[in-house]
Amino acid sequence: MTARVSGPWVAMPDLPVAVSRPATFVWEGKLYVIGGEDEGDPGRNGYVQVYDPAAGAWELLPDAMPDPVSNACAVVIGDKAYVPGGDPGDGAATTFRVLDLATGTWSVSADDELPEGRYANVCAAVGGKIYLLGGRDPAADAWEAYPDLQVGRGGPGAWTDGRYLYVGGGVWSDQVPSVEVYDLQQGDSGEWAFTDELVLERRTFGHAADPGSGVFYAVGGFNDSEGFLVGAEMGLPDPTP
Repeated sequence: MTARVSGPWVAMPDLPVAVSRPATFVWEGKLYVIGGEDEGDPGRNGYVQVYDPAAGAWELLPDAMPDPVSNACAVVIGDKAYVPGGDPGDGAATTFRVLDLATGTWSVSADDELPEGRYANVCAAVGGKIYLLGGRDPAADAWEAYPDLQVGRGGPGAWTDGRYLYVGGGVWSDQVPSVEVYDLQQGDSGEWAFTDELVLERRTFGHAADPGSGVFYAVGGFNDSEGFLVGAEMGLPDPTP
């Protein structure tokens, strides 16, 4: 299966290992799914699962995380991925991990531990620096209220193509496949609209967008009927439904 650059969500090959709450990113067109919670023992095994759209197949890298966690984020600078913090099962970690994407090997930078433990946060890389943040606009030094989603969602996924913001899945005790889209060019005066639904109902799943191809990914997660999910999908929902 080759990657689609437009159209509704379509199923991809299943993940090698079912996971919920992983860190997810795209590097050189390949989708990386790192860590998370799974059904194995002890429940966090730190797997690195990689999907190659050209081959239409997943690969389980031989080197797992040195200290497996869930609820972590990841950013890429050059040919290295950085995974700070996360939850090893007993609270927030301060560990700062580095995955060499060229070799697939991990290292831990003892001199660069976080000043305080963090998990369930987001992170971004800008200008060669890594930021752990919660969505505040540092330039405005203030929050800006936008219209409410049509559906309240816990554990959803989010994607953007630079203009449109998509939020889908989640809700928590019940899960939904619905996806909403918002035109960011409308500022705070727009409204959310429903667009193409996910293939699976899921929450706490890995989600990422490939800036090169424009493809969105939704992988793994959890739902009440199937538990931890191996199901994966990709697509680009209609921004103007």
